[in-house]
Amino acid sequence: MGIGGPIFVSIGDAVKLNTFLDANPWMPRSQMFVDDYSFDTYKAVGFGRFDEVDKESDAIKNFKMTAPELGFKEWMNYFGVVNK
Repeated sequence: MGIGGPIFVSIGDAVKLNTFLDANPWMPRSQMFVDDYSFDTYKAVGFGRFDEVDKESDAIKNFKMTAPELGFKEWMNYFGVVNK
């Protein structure tokens, strides 16, 4: 494909991606891509979806998702971006 990584692929639209990147200027825009809700880009690069995994697999059973360690200002920034 001629892509030099790492890359980041997110779900949403260009407006949401730009809002995220504006809030995180340290992230390189040239390595960020957005996929619409059809997940075509995800599928093209071989990514799966959380709702399509085998929930009985050991990898899923042993996975523990926790909240990141963010300070108050970082949480406010996060919710400001997510709510747009």
